[in-house]
Amino acid sequence: MVSQQVSNWLFNVIQPLYEHKKEVYAHVFQFLQLHLKKNLNFKIRTQIYTSSGSGEPNLLINLFGTIQINEQIGTPIEIWVPFAYPYVDYENKGAPIVYIVPDHSKGWYLKPNNNVDTQGMFYHPYLTRWHRECLRSNPDSLNMFSLVELANVIYRSVTTDSPIASKPPGITNTPQKPAKVPLDFNSISTEQPLNLHQLNTEQPAVIPVQTTGPPLPAKPPKAQNDIYSSTPLKYQAPLPLPHEAGKFNYPEERTSSPLPPLGFINQQPSRSPAIASAVPHTMTPPQPSPPVDLIDGENPLSETNTGVTNLTHELYSKINHFLSEEEKTIKDVNEKTMKIKVLYEQLNHYYSLALKNSSFLDDIVSQLTSKVRDLTQLNQELGVVNELNHQSQDSIAISSTKKIPLDEIVIADLPMIDTLYKVSAEINSITDTINLISGNFHNEQEIVNEKNFDSCLKTTRKMGRELFWLHFIKSEIGNKLQ
Repeated sequence: MVSQQVSNWLFNVIQPLYEHKKEVYAHVFQFLQLHLKKNLNFKIRTQIYTSSGSGEPNLLINLFGTIQINEQIGTPIEIWVPFAYPYVDYENKGAPIVYIVPDHSKGWYLKPNNNVDTQGMFYHPYLTRWHRECLRSNPDSLNMFSLVELANVIYRSVTTDSPIASKPPGITNTPQKPAKVPLDFNSISTEQPLNLHQLNTEQPAVIPVQTTGPPLPAKPPKAQNDIYSSTPLKYQAPLPLPHEAGKFNYPEERTSSPLPPLGFINQQPSRSPAIASAVPHTMTPPQPSPPVDLIDGENPLSETNTGVTNLTHELYSKINHFLSEEEKTIKDVNEKTMKIKVLYEQLNHYYSLALKNSSFLDDIVSQLTSKVRDLTQLNQELGVVNELNHQSQDSIAISSTKKIPLDEIVIADLPMIDTLYKVSAEINSITDTINLISGNFHNEQEIVNEKNFDSCLKTTRKMGRELFWLHFIKSEIGNKLQ
């Protein structure tokens, strides 16, 4: 049984933000009646839920509890109730959200399966149907989709294939770490190839400069071009701007890289003159002839076409104008789409109200129709009875089939009955007079005193005699009438 304090708290939480307050209160209250600190041992609270899609935080109702699998393992469950619960008509946000939250302090670790992903979110065909079928236009869907039925689905799923394990998941094979890149170009790593000057000499140790803070990282070296690449360097450079097409200086073709090789040191270490002079002569690669550019080679007959430049500018302006107009069109379409959605929600609400009013009016029309039909029948029957009463002189018709004779209704007074009425009236008057004399008539005071005692006694005696004879006459008339 849910306590009054919990039900009042639930009512106050639902009122400000939830859209369908009646449905939310009924479903949550029914869930708490079954599982609050019993059965599945769930509890209720409010907690901030951050949407994984929009990142928007909301204060939602959170039902949490642990479904015990065995003596060592339990499955912690959290059910979030969104603001649009339970209907999914607008933006599909009304279905409840379920997460499996393992407790690592107890040695419980998440084990993804067919119904639980690596983030702990719970999936099931029941929730899929909820997202598709629980609509406001179909109130009967609430008989199928509720928090109590969702709890039963979760219980069957986690007890069949538990998403909690007592051991952490195994470490998968991860790729090897990349090689470290030195922050100082003057330092040579053992993993980099040695240059030509390091074949016969040893590199002296580089002493890092002492600073007050951590050293700044150096820029990574640029990728060097292949000296034997078949693509001319002219096509590797960025395109010139339209107004610089005539005076742009293309890069000069080289047979060797303009940058020194990785690990090259400007300050050469001290070595013997014989070795230093022998290395450049023996290790210099052959100098191939530069490739001939057959397509864009210099042609004295070619001239800059200014018309193409103007056409390019015009094309750029038209493209920018088209993109700006397209952006405005998209913005207008989005605004109209939102308005259409809002209007659709309002029309859907009015349509549901119209359906209810239509059914209510149909009931009223059916009731009025039946009453009019009954009144019509009564009027017809009254017309027939009235016609029969006009035709009959000795009876009264109360229906088309039943008549009552007048002799049974009207009885003439007999002379004996008239005498009986008069005798009864005399008896009552004498009785009231005796009561008045003795002080028993409507709380009146007693008339008898010392002065009129004799006269009152004589009068009372006389009235007593008359009263006796009147009672005798009354009994005689009654015997004769019988």
